[in-house]
Amino acid sequence: EQLNVSSYQRIIPEDKNSIIKFFSSDLFKGIGEAKALKIYEKLGDDAVKIIKENPSVLKEIDSLSLKNIETIKNKLTELSGSSDIILKLTDLGFSVKDSGLIYKKYKEETLNIIDSDLYNLYYDLDKISFSKVDLIARKNGYLKDEYSNDKSRNLSINAYNVLINILREKASQEIEKSLYSDAGTFVSEAELVPTYDNYNKALVAVNKLPYGNIKKEYLERLQIVNQLLIDTYSNKLKEITINNTRIILEEDKYNYEITFDKTVEKAIVKVVKESKNSTVKGAETYNLAYGENNIKIEVKNNNEVSTYNIKIKRGYDTTLKSVSVNNDIVSIDNLYAEVDYPLDTVELKVVGNDPNATITGTGTLSLNVGENIFEFSVNEYKYKITIKRNEQVMQE
Repeated sequence: EQLNVSSYQRIIPEDKNSIIKFFSSDLFKGIGEAKALKIYEKLGDDAVKIIKENPSVLKEIDSLSLKNIETIKNKLTELSGSSDIILKLTDLGFSVKDSGLIYKKYKEETLNIIDSDLYNLYYDLDKISFSKVDLIARKNGYLKDEYSNDKSRNLSINAYNVLINILREKASQEIEKSLYSDAGTFVSEAELVPTYDNYNKALVAVNKLPYGNIKKEYLERLQIVNQLLIDTYSNKLKEITINNTRIILEEDKYNYEITFDKTVEKAIVKVVKESKNSTVKGAETYNLAYGENNIKIEVKNNNEVSTYNIKIKRGYDTTLKSVSVNNDIVSIDNLYAEVDYPLDTVELKVVGNDPNATITGTGTLSLNVGENIFEFSVNEYKYKITIKRNEQVMQE
């Protein structure tokens, strides 16, 4: 809401933050935020008014020394009517320091000046930037469109607005110029002293720039710095391939699994290093046993070692070498056997082509008369065998 100076009475803003900011500012040396808060807690929103009318109330605030009390009394007396104006300026968004500069320039005319044209502050005060005035003007609604019925006035307002836009563009250019300057400085520092800290600062600064040839150049220069850092410090791998199968590597993950068919007898391990200076142990050819095979790949650089653990699973050989029932060989293709009636148990033996195969379901089996179907497993692969117990032959 725009300030209407004609009806403005110098009322101190009832704002806790403004009061604390006022008393903790450079105007009151030695007070600080903690003591300013104590003043507000004791005297509330009318703190300035109460102190001006009765300075002795400050003695009731334990945290204030005699020197503090004298500082506050003397400064409020010195400022006289300006304290209300300074508080209003801080309420608009100016710092206490800037508010003091503004009041020093315009004195009692301060509020009239900013109400007639807030942008005068930019022209009259070297230390008040345009971007700051423009931001406060926009935030508080200091617009110039209330003269819409006066054509000649409108013409001047249009010219005024053109000037404001030019100044805004100039401020934007100054900000952009500062961004380019900062980025260039950080990139140079990263090149001169290549550390990850300097590199990251430079990258943040460069990423703030609009895309163009300068940003492209800075990013290319940082790429070189990044590669230098990688070559100096990295003990990581870009890629691991086993038998031409690529393992997708993830950041800060060092444990992986890969599975091959049972026919794969060897694992040829190859790697691509991040750093040309790192050394690798474990990238070689391995003979694979059926089941799990565990290998380690160690990457060393700058006396730091990373270890990648790879679990290679080779499928089990589940094929049969021989099957026998009571030591009689059974056809592997048929898996069928017959025994005479007197035998109510048999011994089933199975041998797999994998000497390390796990075989279950064999041993002594009980038989009923007729066909008996049994299940056995070789490395988790299930087979079925039929064993027929013939009926009893009756003698005549």
